[in-house]
Amino acid sequence: MFLTLDFIESDSDEVKPDNYTRRIAGTITQFGDGAKVLKISLPSDFSAVHLSKLPAGSTPTSVASTLDKLGFGVPIDCVRVLPQGDTAHCGADIRVEDPSFAKTVCDKLGSICGKTPQIDAVIINAPLPQEYNSRRVDCKRVHCSWHRPFRTAWLNFGSKDLAQKIHERFKAGTYKVLDQMVQSADPSGRADYRNPQSWSVSLTDVPAMTTKQDILRSIPVATHPRHVELGPPAYTVDITTANVSVKSKLMQAGPLEWWEDAGVTGGKRAKAKARFRNEEDARKAVELLNGTALPFTKQGKLTVQLVYSVKMEVLERVYKAVHWMIDAQKHVWRSQHLALVAYDPVQGHRTLKIEGEDSKNVAQAKNTLEKILDGEVAAREGKPLWTESIMGNGSAYSSLKSIEQRLGVAIVRNMRQSWLHIYGTAQKCKKAQALIAMLVENDSSSTHTINLNQERTVKFDVISVPKRIVVTGSDEDFKLAWGMVMERRSAAQPTKDDAELEDCAVCWTEAEDPVHTQCGHTYCADCFERLCFAGDISSKEFCVSCEGDSGNCKKVLAISEIQEQLLSNVLEDVLQTSFNSQIRRHPQDFHYCPTPDCGNVYRVGSKAGCLTCSKCLVMTCTMCHFSHAGMTCAEYKDHTSGGYKAFEKVKEQLGIKDCPKCKTSMEKTEGCNHMTCRGCGIHICWACMKTFETSGPCYEHMNRAHGSIGIDIADDDLGIY
Repeated sequence: MFLTLDFIESDSDEVKPDNYTRRIAGTITQFGDGAKVLKISLPSDFSAVHLSKLPAGSTPTSVASTLDKLGFGVPIDCVRVLPQGDTAHCGADIRVEDPSFAKTVCDKLGSICGKTPQIDAVIINAPLPQEYNSRRVDCKRVHCSWHRPFRTAWLNFGSKDLAQKIHERFKAGTYKVLDQMVQSADPSGRADYRNPQSWSVSLTDVPAMTTKQDILRSIPVATHPRHVELGPPAYTVDITTANVSVKSKLMQAGPLEWWEDAGVTGGKRAKAKARFRNEEDARKAVELLNGTALPFTKQGKLTVQLVYSVKMEVLERVYKAVHWMIDAQKHVWRSQHLALVAYDPVQGHRTLKIEGEDSKNVAQAKNTLEKILDGEVAAREGKPLWTESIMGNGSAYSSLKSIEQRLGVAIVRNMRQSWLHIYGTAQKCKKAQALIAMLVENDSSSTHTINLNQERTVKFDVISVPKRIVVTGSDEDFKLAWGMVMERRSAAQPTKDDAELEDCAVCWTEAEDPVHTQCGHTYCADCFERLCFAGDISSKEFCVSCEGDSGNCKKVLAISEIQEQLLSNVLEDVLQTSFNSQIRRHPQDFHYCPTPDCGNVYRVGSKAGCLTCSKCLVMTCTMCHFSHAGMTCAEYKDHTSGGYKAFEKVKEQLGIKDCPKCKTSMEKTEGCNHMTCRGCGIHICWACMKTFETSGPCYEHMNRAHGSIGIDIADDDLGIY
């Protein structure tokens, strides 16, 4: 049985909250408000045990209570109760973030054998915590279907012609019973004046609740049969009882996240939907229940199908520009028994969902849709077309919007990569690229300078975000410039009308596709996206906070608010950036696998010990971060000391030093003795290699401990205030 298009319905009542847990670089990472990393776990941190011979009817609560009496405090959501072969017992899987938990439980239960009712325990592979990722293919959902109860009806006519006419009407679907098509067999009987009711039409697949009056209402009065006879229904269980029975069977495979009953009316098959909390439970349900006898009758079988689905978000204006490309794929997807659902747009974003039973077809359709939604990068001779003035909402951006409207395309700025994505037909995209190339060629500088005197200047930088006034000069110059700004600000004092409230808190222009935060500030959609990626620009941990009120708001944005305002793929990139920042800033806790292009992360060990990477299978010492199987760290260092000493000598001759925190090599070529490590972001005094969290204390230390910052110019010339 295949998943058909009429089986795909809106699942607006389907609640799938994001737990903000992601599997990144071989870790299980939990994110919180501000997209900040709350916790990083590794698969080796978990252990699991299977308990058997538990009393029938055990629940997660009762199993957790039993373990608590044995001295193991286990959260209820870590317990999964499972059926066993006999009806007197059941089993349970317990997974805990404690690598020694499973062994300790088995040892404890083994030591009390004979003192309490026997419960068998065995160590199993620990399933990883579930993650949510909008663009990941999801297979926790199943569709259940079974034949509704039907009966047979016999219609008796006194005329062969009339019986044939009624048979053809039912066969063509012109006549329906309770608005449902039925099967009609060819009329049978013979013409005999002694038996005027000798011609009979047999109807099958007639709904069980059908009455004789329902049959007669489906046929015009003038052609009513002489007699109607109804056979018994295939089974008498009502739809409510059937739903409860099927749901109960599914729950034996694992806990459900939600369940949708089959309707009282519908097609020939009753169709219910369910979503499991865990993928393995959904797969187990299909394996155990598909094709088995119905739990409430022996007259039919239950069909349980695993459904693969993937959702992705897109800007509504992009969808309008490329929907014709998506429509062109629908006939291919329909032939593969896939369905595409386009939900109504919300806040300028539209969600698309692809769903089907074949995982390969769903994955291929996902790749096709992603390629369409990536658009075409504006480029000339292989180089992206870009100019810094496009980043703002000034004349260059206005020109881009004009090109959009003139050609009927969508142009999206990718601020992080300095790319322009174009969406539309091939011909329109080609014209747009030519116009964008002209725009880039004719773009002029946006940096202006006002001379305060012959040696000092003030620069108005309207390209940076946020825009800024750069004062290079003495304290007096700075105070003069600041006074002029404040005087101008006091003189203006505009009223806060609606137009002003829509100004972006970052670029200070009218917000384009405005995003409103819960703290009452407004951003351009692009500026808000850049704000989220700028969460690690300070020396502190990655955290996205509001820059409203001229940068004074600083309210940490809720992770749910960030998710609501960003496209799904952009949110994943933000979380990836946060994770990368966390690893980079904590080299004493985590390291990347040294194998090129591996990318997996391992926990730094306090003692020497080799770990085999689960991805590239290379063995690495978690303390010294080298691969030296069969040798201690000291032996390996001694073995390689010749080359190591030579390397260190060359570094000393070239003036190269290692970061005291993360060991990243660096070279000072010019400037003062303040250095910032590109590896971990720590601030370093080059003279003594002392480290600081911010630059201010570093400058104070250099002046105090070394007498200067390392260059022979006056402090006033540094422009540091």
